[in-house]
Amino acid sequence: MAGEITNWQIQAYKEGVLLAVQQRRSKLRASVRDDGKLVGKRVFFDLLAATTMTKRTVRNQPTVLTDQTHNRRSGTMNLYDLFMTVDPIDVHRIGSDPTSSYQQNGVMACERQIDDIIIAAMLGTAYEGEDGSTAVAFNTSGNQLVANAGTGLTLDKILAVGELYESMDLPDDEPKYWAYGAKQRTDLLNINEIKSNDYNNKALVDGKVVYFGGFNFIPIQRLTVPAGAGIRRNITWAKSGVGFYLGQSMEVKINERADLSNVKQIGITIDAGACRAEDEKVIAVDCVE
Repeated sequence: MAGEITNWQIQAYKEGVLLAVQQRRSKLRASVRDDGKLVGKRVFFDLLAATTMTKRTVRNQPTVLTDQTHNRRSGTMNLYDLFMTVDPIDVHRIGSDPTSSYQQNGVMACERQIDDIIIAAMLGTAYEGEDGSTAVAFNTSGNQLVANAGTGLTLDKILAVGELYESMDLPDDEPKYWAYGAKQRTDLLNINEIKSNDYNNKALVDGKVVYFGGFNFIPIQRLTVPAGAGIRRNITWAKSGVGFYLGQSMEVKINERADLSNVKQIGITIDAGACRAEDEKVIAVDCVE
């Protein structure tokens, strides 16, 4: 709240305002399809199922037509705002102008919002059909979810998910990702095949697991905890299986509010959405914490 700036009036920082520890950039946007800036509230992703050829058995055989299976997924965009004010009176009292720091803080909030939008789309209800009105819930009873099985993040789970993706016959150059929480980092670092140079020297970089078992690992602390304490839902996906799109890129405006005694207002807006384009390309993994 704007009034909380009074908490700073006891101390005057020499330069600017210190920003609290926080995630500063989107960690997931670069790992999904980015469909750029779009116009309209609803976005469609047209899908075409794999097809097969027909064996010709005789000369001059009548042409055999093979119908193609079409489907489409849709997604919506939502507008997100953040408005903050800086009162000239408080600027004099704290000895510095926090406008720039407020702006930075707001931009970082926007970047985190992008991740929340993508996570919600990956695990939430998708919509398909000609008009995008048919709801498709995330399938927690099929191959889209690896149960916790009373364990954390284990080698067996990594291999099991890798096998599921391998069975899809994805293109060799299709990148796959694994988003995990802080506790799963500890689990990973306790897997011998990751921490020991006897197995590989590519998984660890500066104490972080970056690539293992065919997955690019992304640490993020915004993953959901399913019903029941102590379970963290990791998410894995193939890049083409999730789409992110913008109706309006991040917009930052700073202006004076004549209706509020000419305080300075910082406004940050983004119009964005995401969609789980193909169910089989998003697999969740529950891990005991």
